[in-house]
Amino acid sequence: FINDVNMPSNLRVTHASPDAPAVDVVVDDGFDAPLVANLAYSETAGFVEVSPATYNVKVVPTGTTTPVVIEADLPLAAGGNYSVYAIDVLDTIEPLVLTRDRRRVATEAKLDILHASPAAGNVDIYLTAPGANIDNVDPNFSNIAFRSSSDFLSLEAGEYDVNITPTGEKTVAIGPATITLAVGGIYTAVARDAARPTDDSDGLPLGLILLDDFITPQ
Repeated sequence: FINDVNMPSNLRVTHASPDAPAVDVVVDDGFDAPLVANLAYSETAGFVEVSPATYNVKVVPTGTTTPVVIEADLPLAAGGNYSVYAIDVLDTIEPLVLTRDRRRVATEAKLDILHASPAAGNVDIYLTAPGANIDNVDPNFSNIAFRSSSDFLSLEAGEYDVNITPTGEKTVAIGPATITLAVGGIYTAVARDAARPTDDSDGLPLGLILLDDFITPQ
């Protein structure tokens, strides 16, 4: 279908930089009223509607105007769905902007898996029945690089274990994480680093950031 020029854009921001403090996301220098405020590592701000336009977006430590750790001009189209991930360690932090077809399918679930762990090299991803041993099965996705994602996969509803290993190995770095997918659901799982301790975080182990219907089922 064709989007009306007056349809809003939908924008979501996720903090996936393991050694960065909590941040504010500021649009067009509106530091007094951030679009997203006090977003901590592994947290996400749900989709917000904004008018279609090109916006200057800055990411700064919460409550400050400097340093600007990310600055980017984001062109947002009418009816578009944009997920912005603050990704990588603080010294090399950057925005990763992904667009997805978020239309639901009545007969299946849709799952997107993103590799956002800067400490990991390329990885293999396994989706299996809960409790299944991965030693004698092939990964569903092989040699996935940092910043890469599966895009939305079509899957039958049910329970799955997610296991993530270094490419070519069977030693599990993340998982098994059991997920439940429902018919018509939309799901995103972000493989993240262990958090580096900061003033407002004692650190987290390696794991997944779960988004979409994982946290707000339809």
